[in-house]
Amino acid sequence: MNALQRRDTDPDNIVLHILTHVDEKIQKHENAVHEQLQDIRLQIEEGQKSSEKRHNSLMQTITSWAEKSHETPCPALASSIPNGDWPGHHNWHIGEMDWQKEKAEAKRWVIKALITTGSVGFMAWVGTLMWFGFLHGPKT
Repeated sequence: MNALQRRDTDPDNIVLHILTHVDEKIQKHENAVHEQLQDIRLQIEEGQKSSEKRHNSLMQTITSWAEKSHETPCPALASSIPNGDWPGHHNWHIGEMDWQKEKAEAKRWVIKALITTGSVGFMAWVGTLMWFGFLHGPKT
């Protein structure tokens, strides 16, 4: 057996060859995963930039709408507003919406208070019945 054949049959060399092959595969896999992660990171960055652009655009739209909300509407609508007081009419609508919200919240508060009071009253009634039953003792 010559030195080349011994090298191919030596267990240490075979293990070294296998480990080298496995290490190469692991390196290839790590590189592929690293590239995929880079692509994902770039997509996330692009998504963030796109979201920021949309946010800024929406904020500009909202700001311009808020600034225009006190402007006089088209002539057909302007003639239907009493005394031509568009800002006052607009503010009246906003006040009316606020009043409706406050009224709905007050209604929720009253309903919650009634439910709480009723529940406490019911529990007190049941507790009183149980106490009287305890005081009378068992029926014989």
